Amino acid sequence: MLGRRTLLSAMAAALVGTTMSAITFTAPVNAQSFPEKPITLVVGFNAGGGTDTYARALAGTINDALGMPMVVVNQPGAAGMIAADFVAGQPADGYTLYMASAGSFLVKALYDGADAAVNPLEDMRILGQIGASIPGLLVPVDSPFESASDLVAAAQADPDALRWSHPGRGSLFQLTGVAFLQANGIEVQDVPFQGGSRARNAVAGAQVDFGFMGVQLQNGFEAQIRAIGVAGTERDPANPDTPTFAEQGLPDVPLTNPQMIMAPGDLPDDVAAILAEAIAQTVAGETYGRLVSRAGLSVQGADPASARGTLESLQETLIPLVEATRE
Repeated sequence: MLGRRTLLSAMAAALVGTTMSAITFTAPVNAQSFPEKPITLVVGFNAGGGTDTYARALAGTINDALGMPMVVVNQPGAAGMIAADFVAGQPADGYTLYMASAGSFLVKALYDGADAAVNPLEDMRILGQIGASIPGLLVPVDSPFESASDLVAAAQADPDALRWSHPGRGSLFQLTGVAFLQANGIEVQDVPFQGGSRARNAVAGAQVDFGFMGVQLQNGFEAQIRAIGVAGTERDPANPDTPTFAEQGLPDVPLTNPQMIMAPGDLPDDVAAILAEAIAQTVAGETYGRLVSRAGLSVQGADPASARGTLESLQETLIPLVEATRE
C-alpha cells in the first residue's frame, strides 16, 4: 500500500502530466482560432491627421484578411507616447495594437532617454509598415523661392531675414528642418507650432517664409502654398511632382516618418504571424491604396523585419540630431 507522501506525489505528477498535455493540445488550437473578437487599434494623435488616416484606412479594409473588425481609438498626447504606454501595458494577446507614427515615437523616446515610458525598438513588437509621411519644404504660393536651392541661396546670403515653421520642437519634422539647414550650412530662426495644420497655416498666411511638415499638407491648399522639395532618397509616390533635395543639387536629407503597426513586445510568434500576414495582405490591396491615396498619402508597406530595419536605420540618423537640439 502506498504511503500518504508517495500517494500525494503520484497524484501531483499525474496532475502535472495531465495539465501539460492539455496545454500542449490546446495552445495551437487557440492560436489557430485567433482572432475571436474585434481588435482595437490605438492612435496616439487626434482624429483627422495623417497617422489617424492610415489607421482608419487599415481598420476599414482589414476585415476580409483578418476575419474580424478592427476598431480605431484615439488617445492623443505626448507625441503618441501616452497611447504607446497604454498598449505596451495591455495583455500581449493581439487584441490591442498601436498605430505608430514611428519616427515621432522614436524621436520622443530618444529625447526622453532613460525616462522614456516605452522604447519602440525594445518594448514593442513591429507587425509591419503600412505607409510613410514624407517631410516636405513648403512656401507661400507667392514666395520668390521656386526651388529649395533658391531658398538655400537666400538663407546663406541673409539668414536673419527668414523664419520657418514646424509642428513643434522635438518633432520629426523639426529635426528634418534642422538636418536640412545643417546640411546646407545655414541657421534660420524657427517658429514652432502645435501640429502640422497650424504650421501649414503659418506658411499659407505668409507669417513665415517656409516650413517643414508632411508634404501631403499642401493638398487642398494649392492656392496658398507650394511644396518645393521633399526629404528622403525618393519622391513621395503620392506627391510625385515635388523633387527631392538631392535632385536639386543639395545634400540628401534621409528622413521620413514611417507608419507602423506595433504590439506589446511579448506577443506570441504565432499570433504575430497571423496579424502580420493580414496587415500585409490588406496594405497590398486596391481598396486600402485608394483610401490612402485619396488623402494625399502614400502606401509604403514592409514586413516586420524590413520595418524594424528601417526604424533602426532612422535611429542612427536621428541620434546626432536629437543631441544637437536637446535643451
